[in-house]
Amino acid sequence: MVQAGKLRHKLSIQESTSGSLKSTDTGEFLPVWTTYTSSVWCSVNPVSGAEIFREDQRYTLNTLQFGIRYSSVKPLNQGMRIVYGGNNYDITEVINADFRNRLLMITGELVT
Repeated sequence: MVQAGKLRHKLSIQESTSGSLKSTDTGEFLPVWTTYTSSVWCSVNPVSGAEIFREDQRYTLNTLQFGIRYSSVKPLNQGMRIVYGGNNYDITEVINADFRNRLLMITGELVT
């Protein structure tokens, strides 16, 4: 059973609109994100943090694990992202905890 007290944070889940791209001022095309579901109660646990150096640029990689009730949302996939605390976390993993259809554990990465 999921303890309601642990689900004290709220997140939103967004999905990329199929075939929709928007152009930026620099001519770059970015996907258009739409809200898949909003205001989902969740637990949040930090998993890891790292610094990455790529092409003379420094990036930080923060990984969090979000826990939500199984029935809170329709099926999720890695093409979606989580909006939490004003940041966008790319979904890298979705696990049905203990295969009991009670809790989904979602791993999300934030690259800045």
